[in-house]
Amino acid sequence: MAESREEEHEEMDAPEVIDRLEDLALSGREGYVPNRYTVPLRQGIDINDLVQGDGTMFETDLDSMAAFEDEEGSQYFDSEDVFQQLNYECNDFGDDSGSDRDDDVTPFRRLARRMEDLTGDRGVLKQIVRQGTGPVVPQGATVRYHYNGYLEFNDEPFDSSRLRGRPDVGKLEELLPGWYIGVSTMRRGEKSKFLLSPEYAFKDLGSPPRVPPSATVLFEVELLSYIDHKAADDYDAFTEEERKQATFEQLLKVANAEREAGNDFYKRKQVSRAVSKYIKAIKILENSNLQNADQERWMNEVLLKLYLNAAHCYLELVEVKKVLTYARKALAIDPKNTKALYRMGKAYMKQGEFDSARDKFKKAQYYEPSNKPVKDALVELDKKVSQFKALEKQTYARMFSATKKGDKNDKTVPTSVDLAEEKREVLVKRLREFKEDKSAKEICFPATLTQQEKACIKQTAQEMGLKVEGREGTNKELRAIKEFNDEDAPSR
Repeated sequence: MAESREEEHEEMDAPEVIDRLEDLALSGREGYVPNRYTVPLRQGIDINDLVQGDGTMFETDLDSMAAFEDEEGSQYFDSEDVFQQLNYECNDFGDDSGSDRDDDVTPFRRLARRMEDLTGDRGVLKQIVRQGTGPVVPQGATVRYHYNGYLEFNDEPFDSSRLRGRPDVGKLEELLPGWYIGVSTMRRGEKSKFLLSPEYAFKDLGSPPRVPPSATVLFEVELLSYIDHKAADDYDAFTEEERKQATFEQLLKVANAEREAGNDFYKRKQVSRAVSKYIKAIKILENSNLQNADQERWMNEVLLKLYLNAAHCYLELVEVKKVLTYARKALAIDPKNTKALYRMGKAYMKQGEFDSARDKFKKAQYYEPSNKPVKDALVELDKKVSQFKALEKQTYARMFSATKKGDKNDKTVPTSVDLAEEKREVLVKRLREFKEDKSAKEICFPATLTQQEKACIKQTAQEMGLKVEGREGTNKELRAIKEFNDEDAPSR
């Protein structure tokens, strides 16, 4: 219910009972409440009950819902958005300056003259608005598309994926009969109009309240992409024995289908679902039996794409170990692959292994000097190293300051109480961040620390459940590591 203005509330002595829905209407468009946000009621609500806090009961009037929704031109969407999707061919005043103009011909019949008959009975007519590329949609595919639906003599869409702000996704055989026939003739990127007779659309029932019974409808469809799922669906239905007997060509088709499905999920920003498809395809190919060198080459071409895609997804998901795993597999196929080197470098940088990260970035830059992401990564790495050194310097300056405050001749190891105030601001924060970072394996401290400082680090780390030891070959450089558990086990 729309609120009255403040000054009107001040003038009212007592709430008034609103008996009719029309009493809620406001005089100006500024306060207009579209019908899509309201529903009709069988009886009005007594405002006194609401003001007194006693509550009230109400019942929606479903019988009047259709007429209520149709009021003022079926405003299912915002008027500005609808304006962008108007189709004037559905009205008599549409732009039709051709020689086929007849005053006694309806808009849809006039439009049908320019359309191709797909069924032989003129039940499904097609007109291409924009040509697509590649092969037509195969049977069993999953399609992603935008559409607007129109009725004759109404230029506003009765249904629209564009107005909802997201494309529809579905299997080809699950679409309307007319859509199934029409979309089967489309290519990626194609935009076409389809005029469907009732038998190929909503039949005698229609789709109340928006589509009346026995209505001919016009759909404007844009095919964004499709995925050939047939091979993957057939493979999922195989028994274990049938999978073992599947030919390499069959497995390659399945892997490519899963890879395309992963790409589609990634485009829709569903990264976890995308990587699950990539991993499924990887396992299928890695377990396949090869008969010759050609099959190995074909397999490696697809695996390289899958490894790189998996590494990229895991980088977004911040699963560093898995990034390194699949980037290394990609490098085993193509040692000079810039993308694999770049993603390994990013993973090492997230792990705080700056030298390893720099090594990978430099190799990637050597193979592809003009690669901008690699150049940007090196700049980012330099910033992180500078920040780390500044923090490290600050940490040790505080720790040395705490040591100097004590007796210089006192060789006893300070307790946690002695250095607590000085070290916990920075040192404890670093150790805690390391412990919470699942991707980090160890944190290192320089060999120049004093015995008191080392003792302080060991005690703090042990309190956090971390293991502390000296690294061999680096003058016993101190490092804190996490206790090994099943989660840290390398993936197989």
